[in-house]
Amino acid sequence: MTNKNLPVLRGFTFEGNGYIGIKVFCPFCDKFHSHGWGEGETKPAGRSPHCTTRGEHYPNGYWIAPFKKMDQKDIKRYLKNE
Repeated sequence: MTNKNLPVLRGFTFEGNGYIGIKVFCPFCDKFHSHGWGEGETKPAGRSPHCTTRGEHYPNGYWIAPFKKMDQKDIKRYLKNE
């Protein structure tokens, strides 16, 4: 992917059964999408959406990236106080 103007969806990385993935929240279909993610990968990577709204909202895909460390701390703090 070369289009730098595509949206960046941030998410949480996860591991299981030798698989590393990232879950990002899609603001258009209101669901999480899981994508493969390379070990140690930190820079945004291009992906195609997994939702039925792909043609309408993301005709060229989107970028995904993990939440930054500070974002993760803020989210955990927020959830703890809920």
